[in-house]
Amino acid sequence: MLRKQNYPAIMDMIKAYEYKHKKQIMYVTLLDYIQQAYKFSRTTAREYGEDLRHMNYITVQADGKVIRMAGRN
Repeated sequence: MLRKQNYPAIMDMIKAYEYKHKKQIMYVTLLDYIQQAYKFSRTTAREYGEDLRHMNYITVQADGKVIRMAGRN
């Protein structure tokens, strides 16, 4: 499966978490969710997280909170 195909679903996971918990998701929690949802190793989940950051889908603050970028789902 192409990596890029999973990005919209991951962005939906972030949005659902924010809606359910009424707070921003932590980067470590996002990696846990990616790892569990796709049955990936921790290294692969981290690569997905880095890809999202480099492609400007998300920004990670100094305290580890993830911010979805405007116009990206």
